[in-house]
Amino acid sequence: ARRQRQMCIRDSAYLVTDSAAVTGSEQGEHLLGGLLVELSDGGCYLTRTETLAGGASTIADQFRGLSEIDFSRLIRACVSVPANACGIQNDIGVTFDFSISSSPNFLILDDEHNILHVFRDGQLVR
Repeated sequence: ARRQRQMCIRDSAYLVTDSAAVTGSEQGEHLLGGLLVELSDGGCYLTRTETLAGGASTIADQFRGLSEIDFSRLIRACVSVPANACGIQNDIGVTFDFSISSSPNFLILDDEHNILHVFRDGQLVR
């Protein structure tokens, strides 16, 4: 099974998420597009309803689920392949350059691929 998954994640495969903007925030109520929503049980719901307002799966969640796949292939599947496929590889906020003069966007994950820190434009935001 591992070999089959390895073969599926090549330079043309990529991981995406349609998660809501509040994804990664603490569980509980948040304002999203002028509506009160609640993050709970891996989803984003209109407050006090069972109506799904958006996904709450992060790339890190997907990454964690595929952790037996070669690390460099997973990184490409999460970053460069989708950015290139969408033609946004040179857009502001897309980071391929981690040089001293850049202001990169990146995550720091623990050994279980949980998000420890989030950097946006080179600044720690979480």
